[in-house]
Amino acid sequence: MMLQKWLERLFGNNVTDIAESRIDNWQEWTQPIDTNNPAGNDITYDDDFETIKSELAKLSGIDNALIITCAERLLKNSAKDLRVAAYYAYANLRENGLKGFSGGLELICSLLKVFGQEVWPRKPVQKRSALDWLGSEKVLDILSNTELNNQQEIEHALSALILLQNLLMEWEEAFRPNLLPLLQKFEQTLADSAYGQQKDTITTSEVTEQPIAVKAAAQSDIQVTAIGSVKALLDQTRVMAAYLRQQDNGYWAAYKMIRAVRWGGLNSIPPANDSKTRLKPPRSDLQSSLKRLVLEKQWLDLLERVEIAFLEGANHYWLDLQYYAWQGQKALGGMYATQIDSALYELKNFLGRCEGLINLSFEDGSPFVSDNVNEWLQKHVLTPELDFNSNLVGMRPSENIFKDMPEAISYEEEAAKIAVETGLEAAMLWLDGQPQLQTGKAYYNKLLMMAKLADSQQKSDWALHLLEQVAAGLQHSTVDLWDKEFAFEIYSMFYKLLTAKTKRKDIQQDLYKIQEQINQLQTRLMHIDAVRALSIFH
Repeated sequence: MMLQKWLERLFGNNVTDIAESRIDNWQEWTQPIDTNNPAGNDITYDDDFETIKSELAKLSGIDNALIITCAERLLKNSAKDLRVAAYYAYANLRENGLKGFSGGLELICSLLKVFGQEVWPRKPVQKRSALDWLGSEKVLDILSNTELNNQQEIEHALSALILLQNLLMEWEEAFRPNLLPLLQKFEQTLADSAYGQQKDTITTSEVTEQPIAVKAAAQSDIQVTAIGSVKALLDQTRVMAAYLRQQDNGYWAAYKMIRAVRWGGLNSIPPANDSKTRLKPPRSDLQSSLKRLVLEKQWLDLLERVEIAFLEGANHYWLDLQYYAWQGQKALGGMYATQIDSALYELKNFLGRCEGLINLSFEDGSPFVSDNVNEWLQKHVLTPELDFNSNLVGMRPSENIFKDMPEAISYEEEAAKIAVETGLEAAMLWLDGQPQLQTGKAYYNKLLMMAKLADSQQKSDWALHLLEQVAAGLQHSTVDLWDKEFAFEIYSMFYKLLTAKTKRKDIQQDLYKIQEQINQLQTRLMHIDAVRALSIFH
């Protein structure tokens, strides 16, 4: 049974009515910041926002009340920001249970109703990330340990969640947050709870038959079972590609997988009448978005947007997407440039199987290939120099991730040099801006390098803050499973700095929290390598 129908049977029709009736409770929070700028300004560097992020990065001893206070101050006085609202919902869940969480969801719904797309952050991909965070393990773990035995609180939370889901249906599909983990968590918990069992008209088999979201075409029928349709295949591909892109150096694995799925079985061109097919063209807002990202040189956002768009509709025939991907890969360099030749060869192979594809158009007459992209194809793809043998050679030594720097100089050494010449903050900014250090293990390695740099400049508190972020990130990734040496280096440095901090007189009031962190780090270090860990402890 669809979750929507399940909820209707639990609570009656119009499951969003409860949340709709409670939206007015948040009027004070949704008053415009000022008449000229109702949604306020970017608060990324606001002290209150930094305080919230620092609390969330802690391994233990998170101050929920502080997060709630800072979030309220920001939302009322500085900006209507989905990130802040999501953090408020999380802290309220920790502090006040399910009642607090439903309040946070109602607040988010209220912000979306009043401010729409003007709500911060402004970039669609950042909006999506802000609300995707509600389905992260960090939130789900707390929800799993929250009692669900109050019927009214359950109704309020589910009603708000469904209302939020419905509001998000107005967003562009590619940037629609995935609330599926949250919905499944409620579904699973209620199915196992006494509250769920008391509804004798709903059986466990009904509940688990189709554990998916409401009204969401983009999020429906995603099951790890036999695939029975193209739509189900694409849904599974989206899930796997998203996972791969989060892994260290996972970009190319995801890139090639989705093209294998969409191109692998094609050996001829689609039916056409006078070169015009009946395929729907790419959306105009998508085309505008891609052009804007190129002009703004937002290369990482461009690559993400291309990969999402490739799985939509008939966009796998729109070869302009491949040109956009190539532009982003070349601009970023490093890991993103290591397999460009093999990717172009696969495109050449696809065009060879589907001869005449570049001359076709969509149903509105717009071409599969624009003029400038056709020129690019002739110069870089449909050329004798691009052959299979050249791809077997692989990446030449000069094309490594440090190709724009002398090979003897590492990121860490270059940052240390900048710190000496122009200061620590300049070195930090340089490291933070390196495009090759934005995902997977490379991202955590960047934070570790920044922590080492801060420690070398006697900024131990900076270093500890950075290490807290790394350690928190490792908790929700698989890095410490497949690279134990890297994880051990992080935890051991964190342990040593925390141990040194306990000797300071100015932190005695926080000594208990720090000792808790030290105990957790000892456990992690022992789990990775007990012998080396003991040598550090003594």
